[in-house]
Formats: sequence, structure tokens, C-alpha cells
Amino acid sequence: DDAAWRAAAAPLLAESAQGFREAERLVREWGQPDIGSGSWGDWAKVLSLEMKRQMIEVDSTRGVNWGQLLTLRGLCEEASAKFEHAVSSAAEGGDGSEEEDELD
Repeated sequence: DDAAWRAAAAPLLAESAQGFREAERLVREWGQPDIGSGSWGDWAKVLSLEMKRQMIEVDSTRGVNWGQLLTLRGLCEEASAKFEHAVSSAAEGGDGSEEEDELD
């Protein structure tokens, strides 16, 4: 059920996005290595899922307003930037594999 999925996903996606923003802030403030391509890619996936959730909501109301379109545009641009950062980070060898190995 779309309504149940949207309701359950909203707080989880918001919390995930906030966690990534906080991690990025701390890395920048403490001068630590980049969060790695895996994390950038996962962040982009969270933003993409939020975009999908909001698109379903727009579709279910059968009407689109400019505020919804601007929100979707912003999410698309942000997700695109995160995916681009993930790819460039991986190409530079910053895939975050060292951190991931420690967590396994």
C-alpha cells in the first residue's frame, strides 16, 4: 500500500539524510578523510527514495503545485550531486573500503 509505505518511510528517510549531513559536517570540521564513495552513493539513494516517496504522493493527489515541483527538483539535483561525488571519489580511490572492512 502506497500510503503505508510513504508514512513508514518518511521519518526513516529524514533521519538517514540528517545522519549523512551530520557526518559530512563532522568530517569537514575535523579535517578527516572524505566519507567515501559508498557513503556518498548511499546518501544519494536515500535522496532518491525520498524523491520517489514524494512523487507517489503527488500522483495520489492528482494535482501538482509549484512547491512540490521545486522540492522534487531540489532532491533530484542533490541526489545527482551525491552520485557524482560517489563516482569521482571511487575514481580517486576513496571508496571507503578501509572503513567498511572495519565494520564487517
